[in-house]
Amino acid sequence: MLIADNFAVEAFQETSKENLSRFPGLPIHRRCLVELGIHLGELWHLTHLNNWLKTHGRSRFLLTAPPLRLPGSFGSPMTSVATV
Repeated sequence: MLIADNFAVEAFQETSKENLSRFPGLPIHRRCLVELGIHLGELWHLTHLNNWLKTHGRSRFLLTAPPLRLPGSFGSPMTSVATV
């Protein structure tokens, strides 16, 4: 999984519907989602986790992030939990 605390993991470069459907302007999306099956997470609030890890001299944690069960949809919010 690749997560970021900003609005988008990468910037949009193409705007035509034909090009976006094949992901040419989104190389990270194409490589991760389509080719490798790696999930992308955006708008994560990572400051508290980062501060805790630094304070306690830790660098590893277990992340669980089950999506909402919404059959037929995509881009679901997650209930993420970091176990340290």
